[in-house]
Amino acid sequence: MEAARMEDAQATPQGEICYDFSEDELNALAEAEDALTKSDNEPYMLVNDWQRYINSWAVRKGWWDPDKVDSAPKIAGRNTIELAALVGTEASEAVEAARMGWMETFIDEHGKPQGYFSELADAVIRIMDVFNMADQSLEREIELKMAYNEKRPVRHGGKLA
Repeated sequence: MEAARMEDAQATPQGEICYDFSEDELNALAEAEDALTKSDNEPYMLVNDWQRYINSWAVRKGWWDPDKVDSAPKIAGRNTIELAALVGTEASEAVEAARMGWMETFIDEHGKPQGYFSELADAVIRIMDVFNMADQSLEREIELKMAYNEKRPVRHGGKLA
């Protein structure tokens, strides 16, 4: 399924953004959403399935705005520097959760999951969204990176952290 693009978006009379998904895209999205509700006995979604689902959700929720214009390199109209910084923001929120002692995930009074691992999950969600919008495979990039990392010495030759 190709990533949904903002140029395919149209506003409804209620002001909501909707997207002109192809039948294949809608079927793939339905399959991904069905996978979210599978029992523990059934297989979970693969990384690329999550990547497509997360991106389709982000597009539906209006996170890919083509009207943002600046000079930075773009992915579907969004500033790549901003996108990377948003991943860093989620990592910073994980640091703050750890400082607060919120290591276990809990649901706050608004129904929002909070805590260290919840914030790290937000970083992964943002990363998957960017990969899918750029039509890149996170799974492939992990494979390439780990193939290289396997060849590196212990602690990459003496790094402390």
